[in-house]
Amino acid sequence: MVKFFFSARAKNKQKSAESAPAESAPVTESPPPAESVVTTEPDTTSLSDSAELRELLGDSSNIGDILKGDGDPDGHAASGTVSDDREFVLYRRLLNGLYDAVLLVDAKGTIFCGNRRAEKFFGYSDDEFWNTPIEKLVRGVNAKILFKIRNHTDTGRFTVINAVCKRKDKTIFPAEIAINNIGLFNKDDMIFSIRNMERREKSRDQQSLRDDAIRGAGTAIAVCNTDGLIEFANPAFVKMSGSTSEEDVLKRFMGDFFTSNEAVNALVRTPSEGGFWMGNMVMISTADGKQRNVRAMANLAPPHPGAPSRLVVTLTPMPHGSFRATETP
Repeated sequence: MVKFFFSARAKNKQKSAESAPAESAPVTESPPPAESVVTTEPDTTSLSDSAELRELLGDSSNIGDILKGDGDPDGHAASGTVSDDREFVLYRRLLNGLYDAVLLVDAKGTIFCGNRRAEKFFGYSDDEFWNTPIEKLVRGVNAKILFKIRNHTDTGRFTVINAVCKRKDKTIFPAEIAINNIGLFNKDDMIFSIRNMERREKSRDQQSLRDDAIRGAGTAIAVCNTDGLIEFANPAFVKMSGSTSEEDVLKRFMGDFFTSNEAVNALVRTPSEGGFWMGNMVMISTADGKQRNVRAMANLAPPHPGAPSRLVVTLTPMPHGSFRATETP
């Protein structure tokens, strides 16, 4: 089946053509008996033409019969060759229909097949994958590592690794690779399912930058739900509240840190999507009860898939001389 089957047939066919003499003397043969039928084996070395594929697969929806070779769409007995060809087409369609890049590797770590997604990820054609060491494409996956992976996959469990993959043009990309024993032709054949993590890594880096900016900001920032329960607080807010860690602040009501419940209710209830609330408030330190004048601003962050609306509160310390005695929503 598959590439081994067709490669062997193609080589044998080429070898026969090369060994045949250019010209041969005419040979007189007796006509074949009436009951014998001379058949010509179909040429199956190329299955790229869509018309040939349709003709090969036929219109039968009974794929089980096709795979078993029990018959063709017209009810005639199918030859082993046609059955193998159909299995090959279905096998290629399955590989090319997968979202992940797939490389099939033998016990020596040599690639013998890849799907279209792998061609796109790595920039190689399927023929170029053939007989290429997996270490050339996946850094660090040498014979020693393959031996360890094989021992693990022999138990029936997947091995998932984070690796750096190398394209044909020498550029690299991060990947998550699930490896398992497939035993396709030999018992130690393995399948590498490769997922490109480049986009996710970039998103993670951007998120890390945003987190660093918020945590390193001198302005106190807190995020709470629409009921005023705090879900996040940066170090500046923790320090301004008189707490020792973020855990001391989380799941507490915003009103626990201010003198006026009326102002806190205005801060929590007033903002709408696209709008904000701003006012002067008095904050109480939970450590020593010391009061501090702050300028508070609240924005309502709109909901997005998987997350409800949340309130983002920023607090800026105010000099005593610029603070109004009356809190102003």
